[in-house]
Amino acid sequence: MKNSYNSFIFVIKCDIWTSKYHCMKAYYYLLFLATLLAFGCHNSKQLAEAPLAVTLDEVVVRPQEIRKYNASRTRKMDLIHTNLEVSFDFEKQYLYGKASLTLRPYFYPTNTLELDAKGFEIKSIRIENQSLIYTYDSLMLTISLNKEYQKEDTFQVVIEYIAKPNERTAGGSKAIHSDKGLYFINPLGNEKKPQQIWTQGETEANSCWFPTIDSPNEKMTQEISITVPQKFQTLSNGTLVFQTENANGTRTDYWKQEKPHAPYLLFKVIKLRLSLGKIQSSCSKGLCFRCNGKYFLCNSRRVFATNRQRIA
Repeated sequence: MKNSYNSFIFVIKCDIWTSKYHCMKAYYYLLFLATLLAFGCHNSKQLAEAPLAVTLDEVVVRPQEIRKYNASRTRKMDLIHTNLEVSFDFEKQYLYGKASLTLRPYFYPTNTLELDAKGFEIKSIRIENQSLIYTYDSLMLTISLNKEYQKEDTFQVVIEYIAKPNERTAGGSKAIHSDKGLYFINPLGNEKKPQQIWTQGETEANSCWFPTIDSPNEKMTQEISITVPQKFQTLSNGTLVFQTENANGTRTDYWKQEKPHAPYLLFKVIKLRLSLGKIQSSCSKGLCFRCNGKYFLCNSRRVFATNRQRIA
């Protein structure tokens, strides 16, 4: 009986102690929450009274630039082949040309031909010895054909003209500073630089020295006969097929390119004929032509040796 009484007293004491423990735990927990709440309110009050100033970089918002869509030229005619006969007046810096263009309608029947021809003097235009009516604004040559041609028809237009690249206002772009197409270098031979003529047709500048459809999406084969004084050497697309010495002391070089290409890729270079010995002697005397700090005449010996059979 006594043991039972003691056990009962112990249980009561334990319950009282446990209750006190939980009460103390709850008290400290509430005290912690009250402290945290008071601290948070205090900081919020400080932030509200003294807001933090932040300096941001200036941002400029501009409307997006709308780029113009640069579509390829609409093809009305298909330029199949170009045959050129050219000679030069070095003093006037003129090119005398005869262009025989083989074409056909690209799709729709047509009786009109439009060609790029910049800064020309037009002498004559004909089909099968029949003269044609045309209009010309110094940039575009519009020709009234002798009949309406279907897309299955092929015809050849022959144009005689004079190209005067130095008498037109030249333009250019960021990549190519001049669009004259045809360049006479030291034409009178009285300057300390090589006497030469060369062309640069990209992307639509070859129409400054021959009439064509001057668009990169056009493709053609070509022939070119270049008449120059005997002292000059020529270079053009394709293969040098033959050379003819003329009675007036000039020479005609005939070049042929059978692989179709864009009109702007047709080129020619005309320079003084130099033997390998003269090139080596000039380089040893420091007479190499200098361009942008680089001597490139010295490399001519290697280039000529590699291509001797074609351009010698």
